[in-house]
Amino acid sequence: MTKILTVTPLPRTILGGIEEYAFSVADEIKKKGFDVSIITSKSTNSGKSPSQQISNSDKDTLYIDSTMILQRPVPTLRSLCAFIRVISWVRRSEIVHIHMPYPFVESYVSFLSWICRKKLVVTYHMDAKLDSNDGEEKEGERRPLVHRIIEKAYFYVSSKCPLNLAHVVCTNTSRYAKDSSILRRYLQKIHVIYQGIKPQLYESLDNELAYQFRDSYLGNDYTFLVSFVGRLVPYKGISYLLEAIKIINSRTDLRVFFVIGGKGPELDKLVNQTRTLGLKNVAFIGFVADAHLCSLFRASDIVVSPSVSALESTPISLLCSLMCGTPVIGTTIGGTEETIPSGEYARIVNPRDSEGLAEAIINLLRGGQPVLSNKGPLIALRFWSHVATDYADVLDGSVTNIGTERTADSRLETLDERKT
Repeated sequence: MTKILTVTPLPRTILGGIEEYAFSVADEIKKKGFDVSIITSKSTNSGKSPSQQISNSDKDTLYIDSTMILQRPVPTLRSLCAFIRVISWVRRSEIVHIHMPYPFVESYVSFLSWICRKKLVVTYHMDAKLDSNDGEEKEGERRPLVHRIIEKAYFYVSSKCPLNLAHVVCTNTSRYAKDSSILRRYLQKIHVIYQGIKPQLYESLDNELAYQFRDSYLGNDYTFLVSFVGRLVPYKGISYLLEAIKIINSRTDLRVFFVIGGKGPELDKLVNQTRTLGLKNVAFIGFVADAHLCSLFRASDIVVSPSVSALESTPISLLCSLMCGTPVIGTTIGGTEETIPSGEYARIVNPRDSEGLAEAIINLLRGGQPVLSNKGPLIALRFWSHVATDYADVLDGSVTNIGTERTADSRLETLDERKT
């Protein structure tokens, strides 16, 4: 049984994209016969912390005491004993799989892997960039000097080592690898593994609940439902969606209701912007539970993700929506354009372009929407088990196309092709 050591920034108790990805893959490759152990952080932040739910008796997981700095876990002095134990964990493994960014731990573990002559696989989730105050990286505008200095220092101190030593660097799309100022240096090592979703999300899809959502939000006043679900943070670009709604309201007679789901630090700012723009057809509905997510997407006529920063790699919400039979709109940021090519049921617009976003919404709505009762997947179903199969090929050494191109068309299959 091949022994895999998975190194991921935060534990299961944190609900984040990297964590869901890392632990979903780890769970699935266990089912394929790999022996998986995990190194992750244990937050020492004061107050109620997810780490309080962690059991130190878990023999398959090594926790490194950490504190959150700039939204990433950084090891504390208390982690010294754990760092010593990491040596034996690396030595008894056959393959080390690091999920980045994981400041300092990634460089330490990769160096140990090289010393111990272990195969090193890196999954590069995103560039470790610092958000500006408004979360946006405006075209033609130089980023703050202090941000650039910190990011450059982080590259040389932490992320350069694992990327240099890795046998394979996995990423969600080749587009993201080419656009990244970091990854573009390692294209010869890149292997693209497209994202999947939790099967439980799709299995929770309930048409009756979808009808209830439509009745609740549309009532007798509206015809179309457009939704966004995600963290309310600057790089999600929700402020541009609100501006687009203002344009749609003022220039068309389309009766559209917009639902914005999720929590985050931008909530008050976005609510105030909604009032300032005089938008009466917008509702902030808070956190959307997994059990309701796909039903909401099925109920919607369009799902939008107006991301504006490379902090967004591939919006999982758009993948879920297409699997639920609902058209989507994304931006050219990250790997979205490669994962979800523009077509009859998908539109890709430029980031920070409220006019373009409004036009895309209008065109999709006027083009005719699938009737809820007739909705079926608009993209091939892809779950974490499929992602794990791709990783199993990487881990057992059968991958032969490192550094080669993969086209966006390979993500899409017609319904007829899927039936055969």
